[in-house]
Amino acid sequence: IVVDEIIQMVLNLCELQRKGMFGKLVHISSSEAYGTASRIPMDEDHALRPRTPYAAGKAAADLIALSYVNTFQSDIIIPRSYNAYGPGQPLNWGAVIPKTINKILKGEKPIIFSDGVQTRDFVFVKDIARGIMEVGKLDQKGLIVNIGTGVETPITDLVHLICELMDYKGEIEYQEQRIADVSRHCADTSLLQKLTGFVPRTKLDDGLKETIEYYVHIHSSKAIRP
Repeated sequence: IVVDEIIQMVLNLCELQRKGMFGKLVHISSSEAYGTASRIPMDEDHALRPRTPYAAGKAAADLIALSYVNTFQSDIIIPRSYNAYGPGQPLNWGAVIPKTINKILKGEKPIIFSDGVQTRDFVFVKDIARGIMEVGKLDQKGLIVNIGTGVETPITDLVHLICELMDYKGEIEYQEQRIADVSRHCADTSLLQKLTGFVPRTKLDDGLKETIEYYVHIHSSKAIRP
């Protein structure tokens, strides 16, 4: 659990900024702060109902950053990213895409928790980076802006797509639902598009192909080591 680290980090940055050590702070948030969607798509006014300690830490960090805007007129803006994926994502983060790819590469069954109808808004890492850069150019202090695709993808569809792209024809293992798992996520990206004209460039199929290639290369490199 890294809640204390998340909170201390944003406090340190906000204090350094307040003391004039640097100018604008672009504080990267997460859609996990929203918790499960109470409405779809989820706009920036959606209630914060975090379901895990990590998500609570991200929500708390956002509120701390906003408190500095309100109290000290700090120049802080908050891009709130949805479910990032792509090359380089650590396996120990528990993210479904690298975990599924790695299972198949190891000859193991990919896993779907519960019935797989839970959804996410998957955003390719390069699109997130572009979105953050665009949001960072905006002048509104304390503004929160979603970065997502606006496409709601069920986990079962995602896992089957990865299996298809990797030519995996084996079985899929279904396990019990994870505690505190989010049921639905899908971004309302209208504010981002209105303010910046940003539109994600990477379709899920294409992003998955690039991600799979990365992990295949890593897996092959480990396999040929003496």
